[in-house]
Amino acid sequence: EPTLSLAETLTHAERLLTVARGLHLPTAVEAGLKLAETTGIAARAFSSADLLHGPIASVAAWTPCLLFAPKGKTETVMAEVGEKLRARGARTIELPLADPGTELLSPILDIIPAQLLAYHLTVLRGLDPDNPRGLTKVTITR
Repeated sequence: EPTLSLAETLTHAERLLTVARGLHLPTAVEAGLKLAETTGIAARAFSSADLLHGPIASVAAWTPCLLFAPKGKTETVMAEVGEKLRARGARTIELPLADPGTELLSPILDIIPAQLLAYHLTVLRGLDPDNPRGLTKVTITR
């Protein structure tokens, strides 16, 4: 299982970036949220354009950067982003993504490997993925 193998390499990560472009940005946001709430990692999602505009300066060597680079228009752009991150010493990670035949449908499927990664990483850290610390299903806002 690729996500289990990847999770084993991330058990000591304290921070992580998720990066995507266009239609795939919500996938990166959801992946970052899921990883943060279940594993305790400080995860932050960025659009590739926003990341390159300035926040890339905060990316230190070995920072894990989870890139969503599905087949289609964004693939080339995400490859360039990956090169720039690696030039800074970051560890770029691309999850194996399904190819539904159209980029319009891939965000629906792309979250699944990220959810599996969050699950495996949570378990490997000795945490309960069904009961994340501090997470409540109901939040009262005023």
